[in-house]
Amino acid sequence: MSIQWKRIYTTNYDSVIETAATDNSKKWTPIVLSKEISNADINSACIHLNGHIDYLDRNTLNNEFRLIDKSYECEELEGNEWFDLFKGDLQSAKAIIIIGYSMQYDIDIKRLLGAPAVKEKVLFIDAPSLDPIDETILKNHGTCEFIGIQGFADKVEEIQKTFVPSLTDERFYSFLHEYRQTLAPCAISFSELNSFYREGIYKDALSQKNHGEYQYLLLRTAVDKVIREYRNRKVFLVTSDLGNGKTIFCQLVRNELRNYDVDVFLFDHQYVDCDNEIQRICSNRGHSVVIIDDYKNKMEILKRFKYNGISRVTFVLTARKAVNPSYRVLMDKLGIAETDIKPLYLDTFNSEETKKLSCIIADNKLYSSNMTDITYSGIENYIQSKCHCRFADMLLDFYESSDIKERISKIWNNDENNSLAVKRLAILSLMKSVMGIDFNFTEMLNLLKLDYAAVVARESQFINEFFNINENDVVIKSSIVARELLKSVIGLEALVDTMKATIIEADKEYRVSGRHFELLKNLVSHSHFRLFREDAKSREIISSFYDSIRNLSFCQENTFFWEQFASACIEARDFNTANQCIENAFAIAKKNPQFIPYHVETIKARYILEKLLFDIITGKRPSAEEAIYCLNECHERLMKHFYHPDNNVGYVFRVGAKYAEVFNNYVNEFDSRQKSIFTEKKVQMLKLMKEQLTSSEVINVPLKKWAEELEKCIF
Repeated sequence: MSIQWKRIYTTNYDSVIETAATDNSKKWTPIVLSKEISNADINSACIHLNGHIDYLDRNTLNNEFRLIDKSYECEELEGNEWFDLFKGDLQSAKAIIIIGYSMQYDIDIKRLLGAPAVKEKVLFIDAPSLDPIDETILKNHGTCEFIGIQGFADKVEEIQKTFVPSLTDERFYSFLHEYRQTLAPCAISFSELNSFYREGIYKDALSQKNHGEYQYLLLRTAVDKVIREYRNRKVFLVTSDLGNGKTIFCQLVRNELRNYDVDVFLFDHQYVDCDNEIQRICSNRGHSVVIIDDYKNKMEILKRFKYNGISRVTFVLTARKAVNPSYRVLMDKLGIAETDIKPLYLDTFNSEETKKLSCIIADNKLYSSNMTDITYSGIENYIQSKCHCRFADMLLDFYESSDIKERISKIWNNDENNSLAVKRLAILSLMKSVMGIDFNFTEMLNLLKLDYAAVVARESQFINEFFNINENDVVIKSSIVARELLKSVIGLEALVDTMKATIIEADKEYRVSGRHFELLKNLVSHSHFRLFREDAKSREIISSFYDSIRNLSFCQENTFFWEQFASACIEARDFNTANQCIENAFAIAKKNPQFIPYHVETIKARYILEKLLFDIITGKRPSAEEAIYCLNECHERLMKHFYHPDNNVGYVFRVGAKYAEVFNNYVNEFDSRQKSIFTEKKVQMLKLMKEQLTSSEVINVPLKKWAEELEKCIF
């Protein structure tokens, strides 16, 4: 206890640690799990996972003390903020020393330590003549020194004589930090290059240049805009559809800034000390560029920057176009003006980019079987005509012409060797890429209650196909490949099974973990199911999914869940249930006077219009007066919160586009008053659509089509 440990956790309820620390002139405060973390100094805390003798009374004896083997399981600890801190510490710590601890009974602790990224940091100190069963378990979960307590104390004492501690710890964990760091030359194998273009597996060595030019990557024009203007802009907002190069764009910006006098921070993962790292970034005397890929799922991170001051910080943020929040949300989170935001678009290559990419493909022999001409001009034509100048289309073409699908399908269908838990882990890994889930490999193991050390030997072929255990992440990073595997190999039922299992575990944690709350919001989003075919069976599976989780704590009092449940029921044509879900959402929203139910109103509007159109085709045709009443109510709800900063106007326009279907069904039945009402609503909706089309630098093809259809609605 002469060492200043980062944190101490113990399953003992005595005061041995605190007493030994006092003898070394150090103070450690005993903490029990019922103590609020906000009222404690976590940097001098000795957390007693099984209770502490000083806090023993009739209540804690029954509820907090763990005295028998069965009570050592972690189920009761899940959802406790101190246990959440413990799991975060296992990931962010440089080293984990475990002294005299048997894991024969502590099944869940053993599982937490079995993750590869944790296991490599674990050192067990135990007795020289340990029970053989205990010894085997420990060796499977970390490095072992069977030297006993005294032997460990002697080692510490010996090393202290020569050890000189660093005055400050400059290392970042949540962010990858670089300042004028030279990229070391490294050979790239053809296999690695092939893996990048077919599966999206990026390595820093791919960013090497030859005579100032990239050999393997396409330097997008938008990167140059960031480099030229980063000191004069607060935010570069980079958007594109799924699979069109946002993640590689971040790596290119990071690489180009190596030559400039600027600190670069690429957000990697939210660890325990993330707040401290943000404070250090904001207090940096020089200029900093902070790069956050898929920032929509990391809004709380942005808010923390605002609180610490961003006068010398520039942000490069990426988002999928379909889920990109409005400027007003970003302005509020960072405390900036709209003029501080510079939008950049990556969906398509310009002519110069197309030429450069064709050269990279030809020079590196990255041909596709669908290329009929492999000259520079032939490949350029292939990119333009076959792939529509889009990365996503190229990746999909490479995927379909490779053996990835066949190889993974064969392994996936080998049910004899692949357990349900490991299959769920594979699916969750694919979901991470497609759904933007910010959970690493270790956290995914925890979510699925999977002891990796126990299954790795038995299922190594399957695991090695999906996971890169050395980097604590999954191998398949291409969102396009992941999406196609989910769609064509995994299937809807297996996906829903994994989503349910993940949601049930995350539900235990969300009250103490903001990241688990965001994960739950992500997973219950109805938009994830759009990649599957819309048939009656699929709709039934999806609506049943929502029905099966409705009694979870998170879902019960969450407006977003009931909105998504309602959307699923509307698509399944179960309008009675959909309406009840909407009523639930409104009722829950009223409990918070500050909450504006803008999205609930939009879904109610969709419900009204979809039910009207469904009644028409099922022989319950409403009258013209009933139809115009429905249209009017739908329109009023769509317009009620149209200008709310968080409102998804794309969803509003998707509903508004159905005005044309109402017109086509009642064009010959409306009287003059009804025609006037319809025209008024149509004109207002069309005006907003055109304003949106005009304000965007990129043509929104569906919106353009919807506007054209509405323009045809003339009496």
